[in-house]
Amino acid sequence: MTRRDDAEDHLQSAFVNYLERPDGSIGHPEAYITRSAVNLSHNARRREQVGCIAPGGRDDMLGDVRDTAPTQEEAYQARERLIRFHAGCQRLPRRTRQAFLLHRVEKMTYREIASLLAWQQGQIVFRNCPLGAVVAEINRYMPQKITLRALQLIGQRLSGVYYISRGDSFLQMLPRLVRACDGLEIAPV
Repeated sequence: MTRRDDAEDHLQSAFVNYLERPDGSIGHPEAYITRSAVNLSHNARRREQVGCIAPGGRDDMLGDVRDTAPTQEEAYQARERLIRFHAGCQRLPRRTRQAFLLHRVEKMTYREIASLLAWQQGQIVFRNCPLGAVVAEINRYMPQKITLRALQLIGQRLSGVYYISRGDSFLQMLPRLVRACDGLEIAPV
């Protein structure tokens, strides 16, 4: 029997289960039947993976149970792979190792990794962010706060990297970053 044939059986069982419930106890019948059929399918697959225990005497049952624990040889091979993996990671440059582990182990996207590693290096990365949000974030790091008086600029989007250690470099870059705007004036507050 194939899984496709099984699907029809699971759907039929889920429908019978629904019909056996008291009237009005299920608010969304289609969702209930669908979820029940999926659960029946998962349970059947798990039973296949664990192995089937045939009815009979105790000795018969013990012979059919599969041990899912790794053998000593498999455990040794896994330990050796882990040692080689660790040694390989240690040979990578620090930031490359960080990015590799964040992606492969922590399942972070490259965009998330870039933002995280930039922040650790004293950088803030902006990708298509509204100028109002950029200014609010930069104000967290600057002793002298930036105020946007040209309200038409608040929604303008910017991308770039800002280096926290360079103080007012954002103020110096701002006229080049924003499109021409009447009345744009940058001055200390």
